Amino acid sequence: KIEHLLLNKKESQEIKNREFEFIKDKNIFVIDDNDINLKFMKAILEKYRAKVSCFNDPRDGLESFKKEDVDLVFMDKNMPFIQGNEAIKLIRKFEKDNNKTPAKIIALTGDSDEKTQKEFYEAGANSILTKPVHIDQLKNTLLKILNNR
Repeated sequence: KIEHLLLNKKESQEIKNREFEFIKDKNIFVIDDNDINLKFMKAILEKYRAKVSCFNDPRDGLESFKKEDVDLVFMDKNMPFIQGNEAIKLIRKFEKDNNKTPAKIIALTGDSDEKTQKEFYEAGANSILTKPVHIDQLKNTLLKILNNR
């Protein structure tokens, strides 16, 4: 019967959760000076059971990064005190100097121009997401970065 072919709401949500199973329990930092962006990213990532820490001051994010094993960092471009690409360079230097396994870093920016992308990749970013971030775009990037696809 057709009723058996239709998924109920709970089954549909379970399938969505399985789609994001690869981020479950990952330690993820979101560094962005915009509180709305922080809340948005935190809500999405925590929904799929990631451990999320948010920082609106990149200096605080960098200090915490030095004390924790972080799987993934989302880094905004334009922030006070330290620009995103400079913060990424500091992360990569710390990892190298301390023989740490490099975290995956996804840059977040409203600028999609070639110069910005080049700056981020040269700093050590693994990928770039252009704001506003869409869930499908986020999912595809996470799959590629965390599953090496």
